[in-house]
Amino acid sequence: MPHIRYLRVSVTTDCNETCWYCYNEGHPHNQAYMSDVDDFEWLITKIISHYGVDVVHFTGGEPLLNPNIVRLIDVVKNASVKNIGLTTNGILLPDYYEKISAVTPVQYSVHIYRIDTRACEFEEVKQIISSTISYAKNVRFNIVVTKDNIEIVR
Repeated sequence: MPHIRYLRVSVTTDCNETCWYCYNEGHPHNQAYMSDVDDFEWLITKIISHYGVDVVHFTGGEPLLNPNIVRLIDVVKNASVKNIGLTTNGILLPDYYEKISAVTPVQYSVHIYRIDTRACEFEEVKQIISSTISYAKNVRFNIVVTKDNIEIVR
């Protein structure tokens, strides 16, 4: 029987930033998000029982904008997936970290794309990283350097 190692689930196309990344993928602020937890539970249970899944990773836009994100994570945990991940821009993580941690440990990937605006200073990047590692465990950071922000990073 085939096995799925990694399943990426996009739970919203909405983002609370205006950086190039989401707009590059054609997802401006349109607030489309997965709202039916029962349908998600049915589908994820079927996929896992048929294929087995090692990792489920929640993405978006900004997945923490989905009002059901904690419930969706709980569904995956209850389906016996041991490794759950979430990609976020980190802005809402302080509000959700404890709620999600109460459900299950999650591998966070914090993507800092907003440094592509000339108004951003390195102090803002340092603050985001320092703040996140002060309360969150199991965090990876992704900072994309482009021709638009290379001067700021130097």
